Amino acid sequence: MEEKDIIEKLELLGIYEEDQLAEESIHYWWQLQYKEYKNNEEFLILINSIRDELEDYEIKDLITVLNNASSRNDTNSKIQDTLSNESNQIEKKLLNIFKNAEEAEKLNNYEDAMSFYEDAINLRPTSIMYHFDRARCKLKLEDYEGAINDCTFEIELNDYKNGSKIISKAFAVRGICKFELEDYEDAIVDLNQRIITEPKDRNAYHFIGRCYYSLEEFENAIEYLSEAISLETNDISSYYYRGVCKMYLG
Repeated sequence: MEEKDIIEKLELLGIYEEDQLAEESIHYWWQLQYKEYKNNEEFLILINSIRDELEDYEIKDLITVLNNASSRNDTNSKIQDTLSNESNQIEKKLLNIFKNAEEAEKLNNYEDAMSFYEDAINLRPTSIMYHFDRARCKLKLEDYEGAINDCTFEIELNDYKNGSKIISKAFAVRGICKFELEDYEDAIVDLNQRIITEPKDRNAYHFIGRCYYSLEEFENAIEYLSEAISLETNDISSYYYRGVCKMYLG
């Protein structure tokens, strides 16, 4: 991460001077922001990602970055101010885009929501969160190949430090898309990756069961469908497919 990026992220956590880091950790300043903006979900998502990005840095390294910034000449300071203002404008645009996308999804308007997430990706191309959000919309719109591409981008980026939960969800969505495309064996691999990190995801068990059902491996299908039912006793679809498997097994 470049120094200007570190400075921007520190400022979003309310850190502007060396003295603020001399006695305290990043987590302290994150807590202050979290308490102040506890009702602003979009900002909390942003500062959560910033905290994760900065916590691996030594405090002394962050102090050095702050000192370097403050020692620049007036011209460089003006450049930094411009960059900071541009960054703040981008963050404001992202928050507005995210809000509009959520509203569209609530209305089941997934095409508009996907368009908003594409705008966010254009502003933040390597954000796994916005790629995942677009993948979810593509799944709803039955664009399974497109959803797989977005999920694969997140998974291959391998940014577990900043997005382990999102990557776990990406395995789940990619697995369901592969199921829909009748790529059952690969779907099972992805959905099992989801179960490793989220062992109570009923959907993952259900779709693995459906995969084994489609592969006519009925005993394996019953095992996973039964697990799905244990997690949600009103899971009518899992009861149905488990019943059909038992019928085939006599």
